[in-house]
Amino acid sequence: MHNLLIKARNNPIELAPYATQDSLEDIQVRILENIELLNRLKRYRDKRLLHFDSTEMDNIELPSEDVNALVEETKSIFNALKFSHVVEHERFDDIMVDVNIRTSQVIKLISSTDKHG
Repeated sequence: MHNLLIKARNNPIELAPYATQDSLEDIQVRILENIELLNRLKRYRDKRLLHFDSTEMDNIELPSEDVNALVEETKSIFNALKFSHVVEHERFDDIMVDVNIRTSQVIKLISSTDKHG
């Protein structure tokens, strides 16, 4: 998210034509407000998920409430970034519903082909 924001701020005419400096600043503040949780999530990924076989692992607390709140905030920030780029207001959740439907259709098609082919 932060990298997208930097690019948008460096080239607002092409990447964020519908954003104001205040709206981009607001996105920056929202990212920074979540930096501690983002860092804990990164440590969890780096130490627990990538090295699950290691005998020494830090006990990194990641309550599901915090992760769920971060997911919702991340979707909201991505929506704000998208809306600064294009006028249409298709929300992230709407896009994901469409992706899930299309993915299910592809899986059904592949399964059908495997059974008959």
